[in-house]
Amino acid sequence: HIRILQDYVDVVIFRDIVERYEITNISLIRYLVKTVINNIAAPCALNKLFNDLKSQGIRVSKNTIYEYLSYIEDAYLAFMVPLFSPSLRKRQTNPRKAYCVDPGLARSQSPISLEKQGAFFENLVYLDLRRKGYAVSYYLTSERYEVDFVAQDLTGKIKLFQVSWDARHQDTRDREERALRKAEQELGIRGMLVTADSYFDFLKAI
Repeated sequence: HIRILQDYVDVVIFRDIVERYEITNISLIRYLVKTVINNIAAPCALNKLFNDLKSQGIRVSKNTIYEYLSYIEDAYLAFMVPLFSPSLRKRQTNPRKAYCVDPGLARSQSPISLEKQGAFFENLVYLDLRRKGYAVSYYLTSERYEVDFVAQDLTGKIKLFQVSWDARHQDTRDREERALRKAEQELGIRGMLVTADSYFDFLKAI
């Protein structure tokens, strides 16, 4: 099963990216696909990718990396979620967060572990919001606390969601709720903490 999904990723890379955009640097697009899929629910910072490649002796411009990331998104392998802000400059200068089009594809590239359960759960919540037609972004409070999802429907109504796979530990719950409460104050919107226990309540809420 995992092998089939890995083969599917290879087919998409060659058919929908390499052939379509006539890419000659196949090793670079492979590296970027693997990096994005291996780091779902994490910021995909252009400067970090550039420096990582540079440290490996790979010479490539930031513009090329940016273009290749857009190809990955156009091929529906991954989606890049921007920062929620009225400032265009802030949206452009802050890294986007990456989510995979299918959790199975992400698992085929990076086997699930206890550390990654939270990221896979966050990816699942993102896909639920996307399927419901929401425009999705993430939010940073004035104190740089992160709230996972700002979901805007077609009427412009906004909902806030903070995702935590395991909020049974009080320290974890306090940290996640602190960010959510701060975002609620700044945006004037009520939010919801989505955990494994409250997941079905979340599905009803959207």
